Amino acid sequence: MHIQPLLRAEQANGHEACDRRVASRPTPADGRCEMDGIQATQKIKAKFPNVKIIILTVRSTSRAAALEAGADAFLIKGGATRELVDTIFNL
Repeated sequence: MHIQPLLRAEQANGHEACDRRVASRPTPADGRCEMDGIQATQKIKAKFPNVKIIILTVRSTSRAAALEAGADAFLIKGGATRELVDTIFNL
């Protein structure tokens, strides 16, 4: 199996994360931002519908909204590492 490296970029806010998606190849985003993860997901998916987005959060109440916004997976921080790895490889 060929594994492509995952890149993680730090952004100051959700607007910067979305702008960076427009300017370059999409990479996973850091969710600490002025725009929440739901809004960033909607904006990124609108421009790049084939990009896979995993929401990783402490707020379990956001699941339905995240998936409705276009997130491909929703995980709670502090969960099993294996669950995150499996999610990444299954997307």
